[in-house]
Amino acid sequence: MVSPPGGANLSLVQGPSDPPLWTKTLSEVIAEQAKQHGDKEALVVPWQSTRLTYRQLAERSKLVAKALLDTGLRHGQCVGIIAGNCYQYIEVFLGGARIGCPVVVLNTTYSPEEFRAAVTRSSCKVIFIASTIGSRKLDAHIETLATIPELNRIVSLADSDAHVKNLVKGKVETQSYSTFVSSAHSVFLNDSFFRRAEKAVKPEDVLNLQFTSGSTGLPKAAMLTHINLINDGRFVGQAMRLTPADVIICPPPLFHCFGLVMGFLASFTHGSTIVFPSDHFNATQTLDAVVQEKGTALLGVPTMFLAELEVMDTNPGKYVINTLRTGLAAGSPVPAPLMHQLREKMNVRGMLIAYGMTETSPVTFITSLDDTLEKMTTTLGRVLPHTGAKIIDKQGNIVPRGQRGEICTSGFALQKGYWKDEERTREAMRRDENGTLWMHTGDEGYIDEEGYGHITGRIKDLIIRGGENIPPTEIEERLLAHPAIGEACVVGLENERYGEVVGCFLRMASNNNNNASQKKRLSDDEVRAWVTQTLGKIKAPQQLKKNSSTSAVYISTPYGRTTSAVNVHFRKSLGPQPVLRVRRARGSPDRTAFRKLPLPRLGFGLRSAIWLMATECVLSILPGTTSAWRALIKPVLACHLRHSSTTSMSVRIVEVGPRDGLQNIRNNVPTPVKLELINRLEQTGLRIIELTSVVSPKAIPQLADCQTVLSSTPVQKLLTEKTHLRLPVLIPNTKGLDIALKYGVKEAAVFISATEGFSKANINCTVQQGIDRARAVATKARSAGVVVRGYVSCIFADPYDGPTPPSAVYRCVKELLDMGCYEVSLGDTLGVGTPYQVRALIEYLVRNGVPLNQLAGHFHDTYGQALANAWEAYNCGIRTFDSSVAGLGGCPFAPGAKGNVASEDLVYMFQNAGIDTGVDLLKLVETGHWISQQLGKANDSRAGTALATKHCRPSRGNSESAKPPKLEWTLERETENLLIYRSGVNLKMVLNRPKNGNALTMPMISQLIEAFKTASADPSISRIAITANGKFFCTGMDLAKNSTSVGQGGSSSSAMFERLTTLLELIDNSPKVTIAAISGPTFGGGIGLAFACDIRISVKTAAFTLSEVKLGLCPATISKYVAREWGTAFTREAMLSARPVGANELKALGAIAEVADNVDGLLSQLDGLLTRLRSSSPAGSRMAKELVRLSWAHAGGETQARGIQALFEEMMRPGSEGAYGVQQFQQRRPVDWDAYIRETQKAKL
Repeated sequence: MVSPPGGANLSLVQGPSDPPLWTKTLSEVIAEQAKQHGDKEALVVPWQSTRLTYRQLAERSKLVAKALLDTGLRHGQCVGIIAGNCYQYIEVFLGGARIGCPVVVLNTTYSPEEFRAAVTRSSCKVIFIASTIGSRKLDAHIETLATIPELNRIVSLADSDAHVKNLVKGKVETQSYSTFVSSAHSVFLNDSFFRRAEKAVKPEDVLNLQFTSGSTGLPKAAMLTHINLINDGRFVGQAMRLTPADVIICPPPLFHCFGLVMGFLASFTHGSTIVFPSDHFNATQTLDAVVQEKGTALLGVPTMFLAELEVMDTNPGKYVINTLRTGLAAGSPVPAPLMHQLREKMNVRGMLIAYGMTETSPVTFITSLDDTLEKMTTTLGRVLPHTGAKIIDKQGNIVPRGQRGEICTSGFALQKGYWKDEERTREAMRRDENGTLWMHTGDEGYIDEEGYGHITGRIKDLIIRGGENIPPTEIEERLLAHPAIGEACVVGLENERYGEVVGCFLRMASNNNNNASQKKRLSDDEVRAWVTQTLGKIKAPQQLKKNSSTSAVYISTPYGRTTSAVNVHFRKSLGPQPVLRVRRARGSPDRTAFRKLPLPRLGFGLRSAIWLMATECVLSILPGTTSAWRALIKPVLACHLRHSSTTSMSVRIVEVGPRDGLQNIRNNVPTPVKLELINRLEQTGLRIIELTSVVSPKAIPQLADCQTVLSSTPVQKLLTEKTHLRLPVLIPNTKGLDIALKYGVKEAAVFISATEGFSKANINCTVQQGIDRARAVATKARSAGVVVRGYVSCIFADPYDGPTPPSAVYRCVKELLDMGCYEVSLGDTLGVGTPYQVRALIEYLVRNGVPLNQLAGHFHDTYGQALANAWEAYNCGIRTFDSSVAGLGGCPFAPGAKGNVASEDLVYMFQNAGIDTGVDLLKLVETGHWISQQLGKANDSRAGTALATKHCRPSRGNSESAKPPKLEWTLERETENLLIYRSGVNLKMVLNRPKNGNALTMPMISQLIEAFKTASADPSISRIAITANGKFFCTGMDLAKNSTSVGQGGSSSSAMFERLTTLLELIDNSPKVTIAAISGPTFGGGIGLAFACDIRISVKTAAFTLSEVKLGLCPATISKYVAREWGTAFTREAMLSARPVGANELKALGAIAEVADNVDGLLSQLDGLLTRLRSSSPAGSRMAKELVRLSWAHAGGETQARGIQALFEEMMRPGSEGAYGVQQFQQRRPVDWDAYIRETQKAKL
C-alpha cells in the first residue's frame, strides 16, 4: 500500500501498480484465451446440459456478432438481454463486445413498465428475451416491446419464436435464438465486414450498460468500458488466486456485476471453468453443481449461503463437499457465524468479501485470502491494484486515518459516465485540484492504519433537523444502553417546521416482563429523557413506536423509491399516515456490495437492514411472499439487528481450561505445555482466558507453578500488549492478590459457595467467612484498578447438604455484586441441573432485582445436561458462558464422569444457531485435540472429536513447543546414488547425485528398486520417505550425451522403460505409507517418482515440468500416476503446454499436501508428518491404500467388491491391529502405533 505524499497520516490510499493494466478489448482477450486454453471447458450450464470450451465460445460469439451485424446493428448501438443465467447470455455478451455494441443487462425482477422504460432509455435495437425465468413468465414484458418503435428485432431464447411472435402481434420482427445464430453462417462469407467491425473497437469503448438504483425516479445507467470490466474481473480473480484448475460455481445473476464481472470475467481471464447451476438461484441445484462439477470456488450473497446450508442440514450426508477452497461473498456484510458455518460445513477456507458499486465496475476494495477471519468479517479489505481511495469531510478535505467521512474512489474502474445523463455524471464524478477524477460514493466510512476500509453507513442517512445533521447510529447506541430496550431503529420523520425530526422503532428487552423493577412500561417521556441526558434535546425522538408499527413505512429498494410496489401496498393497507423513511441500522451499508438479486421484491432487494419487527410486518402485507421466503430472509436480516447486551445475537465464552480444566489433572502438566495451551487458545479468537490460580501448592499441586506461568514471557506479552484480551486469575485471598498484582494481572476472580457443606470441604470456612474473604480481595483489587469477576459454586446441589435453595444462591450473587464484581458466574459444580431448574433459578434471581447482563453460566456435564442448560440460559437472556477446551476438568465427586462443558461443544451449538462467539471453531478443535494428546487422555468434547476426525487439520502454534518434533535420523547405508536413513519405524531415502540434477540412470533406478523391495518386506518399517540433495529433486531420465540407455531405441531403451516401470509400480503398490518430500524443480520421470507416492509435500519454489513434447517424446511411463493424481484435464494441458506447474497449483488441486518456504522447512514438515502418522495403524494404512486403489482401478466392478470384502474380513480378524485398536479405544487409551510395532517385533524376536 502506498502512503500519501509527505508521509501524512491521512485517509488516502493507493493500490499497487503491479501487475500492469490490460489495455485490450474483450475481443482480443477472447482470441488469446481460445488460443491458450482451446479445448478446456470455459462454461458449464448443467440445467441446459451445455458444456462449452474456450474455443467454442470464441466461435459461437463470433456467429452472434455476425448475426447482430446482419440486423443492421453498428458500433455504439445497444443490445439488450433479459434472461436467467444461461449459455446464450454469455454468447450475446461476448458477441456484442466483439463489434462494439454495448450489452444492456436487464434486471429480471423488473416489472413490465420498468423493463420497457429501461429498454427505451438505452435505445436498444435488438432484445434477447427468455419466455420464462424459473416459474415466472415474461409474457407481459414481451407484450410491452411491441410499443417501442426504435426496436428492430426480438430474439427469443426459447426453442421457437412462435409464442413471442403471437404476443407482439407482428409489430416487431422476431426470431428464435437458434435460427438467429445459424443465420450467421450465410452472411459475410469472407468475414471482412466482421473483421473491420471488430478492429474498430477500442479498449475505452463502452462494453456494458448496468442500471443502478437511483434515490428517486428512474435508475441511472452506468457506462462500463472494456478496460473497466476486464481488469476488475481479472483483479478479483487474482485475489481469489484462480488458475485453470479452478471450477467456479456462480449462482448470482448475470444481470449484475457480481455474476458477470466477479464471476464470469474473473473466471474467463484466468482460464478457469465457470458453472451456472440454474437460471435463477436454487440452493439444491447449486449444491448439486458443487459436488458433481467438483467446484473449487463458490460465489454468493449471505442469503444464498444460508439457503444452501439449510438444504445441507435437511439432507444430512447427501452433500459431502471437500473440493471448495475459496469463495466470494457480496451483497451484504457476512456475519461471523455464517462465515464459521461455511468453513465447517462446506470446507471453504478462504471466503473473500468485496466492496464497491456498479459505477466502479464494481469492486474497489477486497479482502485477501491471507486476512484473518476478523478482518474478513469486519472490514472491506484493501483497494485493488491501480485504484485509489480517500475519505473526505463535507468541505472535501481528506481526513486523518480512523476518522469518518465520505468514501471516494479513483482509478481504472471508474465508469465512463451515466448514459445520456451528463448532469448526474458531474454530480457523482469530480476532479480534485490535481486533476484526479474521483467517484463520490455517498457511503460513510473510514480507513484504518493498515489501509483497510470500513463502512459505517450512508451519508444520506443523516437526519437533517433544522440544518443540524444527526447520525441515527449515535441515537441508536444511546437507546440500546438502556436495560429495558432490546432493539432500536432510528428514522427521519418529515416535519413542516424542521424538515425532519427524529423518530424511532423500539422493541423492549426480552427480560422486561420478568423484571419486577421494570414491570411498568417504559413511557415515551422516559425514552426522551434517556436520550436527552447525554445527547441533547434535539436528538430526542419526537415519535416512538414500540413493539409494532402503525405508520406507513417508506422502504428503499434497488428499483427507485417512487415506484416501489412495497410502498403502494403499505399505503393501501395502512391508510393515509405520516411517511417514515426507514433507514438501516449500523452494519448494513447501502453499497457494501451488489444487492439487486433475483429474489422476491422484499427479498434481497432491501437496501435498509430493517429490524425484524418491521420485516415481519412487510412480509405479512406483501402478496406472494411465501413462508419459505420468510424463513430465508429473516435469518439474514436478523444478523443485522442491533441488540442490547441481553438480546444480542452473540455470546462471550470464558475459557477456564488452563485453570479449572487442569487443576484436577493427576499427572503433572509441564509449565511449557500450559503456556502453549494459553497461546493456542488466544489464537482461536477467544478473548477471555482464565490463566491460573494463585493458590498454595499444597492445596492444588497442579497449579504450583502459577508464578512461573504469570512471569513467563508469553503471558507477560499477552498482559501488556494484547489489550483486547481479558485474562482473569482466580484469587483465594489477599496474599494471592499481592502476588498477582506483582505480575501485572488486570482481572481477578473470586469465588464463594452457596452451601455450607461444600464451603467447609473446599476452602475450610463457612459461607459467610468465604464472602468476607472474597470481599477483602475484591476491595483491594478494585482500589488497585483491577476488575473483579465472581463465582458461585453449587447452585443446584451440594454433595454434603443436598439441594441448594434459590435464596442461598441469591444471597451469594447479591454479595458479590455489592462488593463490586462486574459479573457473577453461576456454577453447577456437580452437573446435576436441568433446563427446568436453570430457568427457575434465573427467573428467581431476576425477580429479585439481579440484572441479567451481570450473570454468566458455568455448567458441568456430569449428567449430560450442560449444553441443554446453556441453551436454556441463553433463552433466558444469559450471554456469557464458562467452558473448558476438550472438556478438561472432571467432577471430583463423580470420578470418570465429564466435568466442565467442552468449549468446542458450546461454540458448535451457538454458531450453528446463528449466534456469534468470535471463535474459530476449527482452531479450537485443533487445540482440544492437541492438549488431549499432551495429557494422554481422551478428548471429552463430542463436537471436537467429530470435527477433528472430519477435518484432520494439523495443529499449529507460534511457540517453540508448537513446532513439529525433530526426528533423530541415523545413516544406515550409502551408495553411489543414494543415502538411506532410519528413525524408528521410518526410512528416508535421499537421492544423492546433485551435480546432474539427480537424473535417473540405470544404476540409480536399480538401487532404488532394491531399497524399496527391502523396506517393503521389512515389518519393522511403517513409512518410507524419499527426498533429494541439491538444487533439483529429480530431473527425470538422464539425457546426457554419454547416457547409454535413453534415446538409442532398441533393447537399451526397452530395458530402461521396464526398470523405471518396475520402480514406480513398487512404490505405488508398497504396503508402507510412502511420502515424497520434493526439494526442488522436477521433470519427467522425477514427477512419476513423486506422484507414485501416497503423500507429497514440497518447497514452494518447486516446479513440475512435463517437457517431453518439446523433444518429440511423451511421458509414457509416468502418465498413469500423474493423470490419476493431477486429474486428466489438468494433466493434458500440462503435457501439451510443457509449462512449469507450480507447487501451489498442485496444492490447490489436492495433489500436494503441504508447501514449505524452503528445504529446512520441508524437512521439518516431513518430521512433523511422520510424527502425526504415529497415530495411524500400519495395517489400517495399508488397507486404506488398497481401498483407494480399488475405487479408481475397479470402480463398481466385481474386483472392487471382492477386494472390499477381503479387507473387511482381514480387519475384523482376532489378533489383528484392528482388534488391538478397538480394545484400546474401549479402554480410552490413545494408541502409539510406532511403539506397538516395536513391541510386536521384540515379541517375535
